[in-house]
Amino acid sequence: MKNSISDHKYGKIREVCRITNLSQATIWRKVKNSESGFPKPFKISSNSTLWDLNEVIAWVELCKQSRG
Repeated sequence: MKNSISDHKYGKIREVCRITNLSQATIWRKVKNSESGFPKPFKISSNSTLWDLNEVIAWVELCKQSRG
C-alpha cells in the first residue's frame, strides 16, 4: 500500500526541539554537519522550513539504540 500524505507528520523547528529536547542552535549545527545523520529539513516557501517528524523520531531511536 502506498504512503499517503496523512501517514506523514511535518513540523517546524519548535516541534523538532520538543521531540529531541535540543535547542534550535544545536539542531541547525546537526543539520549542517553531514556526519551527524540528523534529518534534513525542506522548504515549502521562502520563509518556511519543515522536517518530516517520522525521520526525526527515527533519528532519536537510532541514538537510543547506539547507547552503551
